[in-house]
Amino acid sequence: MGVRGRSSKKPAKIEQIVPQVSRIYRWYVLYTRCKHEVAAESYLKRCGIETYLPREKVLRERSDRRTWTLRPLFPSYIFVRVSCREYEKALQHFSIASYVTFEGFPCSVPDEQIGAIKVILNKKVGFEVTSEKIETGEKVVIKEGPLAGYQAEVVERTGKKEVILRVEGTNQSIVFAIQRDFLITNE
Repeated sequence: MGVRGRSSKKPAKIEQIVPQVSRIYRWYVLYTRCKHEVAAESYLKRCGIETYLPREKVLRERSDRRTWTLRPLFPSYIFVRVSCREYEKALQHFSIASYVTFEGFPCSVPDEQIGAIKVILNKKVGFEVTSEKIETGEKVVIKEGPLAGYQAEVVERTGKKEVILRVEGTNQSIVFAIQRDFLITNE
């Protein structure tokens, strides 16, 4: 019987208890070691795990030349789309520190937010990423332009009204300008 009062049976895996749970895929945020985002992405892709590492093209000035490089949009964060079956597998590389959690549970990111980030980067919408605390603003839906259909917030920042997309689990926001008549108030 093993340890007194305990059964020697191994606990059942969650996918054995609820088989449907193992097939539900959600986006989560992984926290990586500093400057290890690309190594983590490479490992996860080799393991067959869907990843998204948003990167922006920036001009680096050296003393003798200028070069264009791709840098992570959210330093030390990478998005993974996993089910409970791959959940632990994603943590096996030394570049990956942990899942980003809230009250002990991993933060899932809605598919719409991942889609909006992809659109912002692909359509070359002028934006800024910030980690400053921004007060909650008026909820809106964008009705025109490359981000049509996405939800965002209108906030006042530095004396101007701007639109932000909060990225859940990263404490970061993407700030961009858009015409007021492209927005519908979300009630």
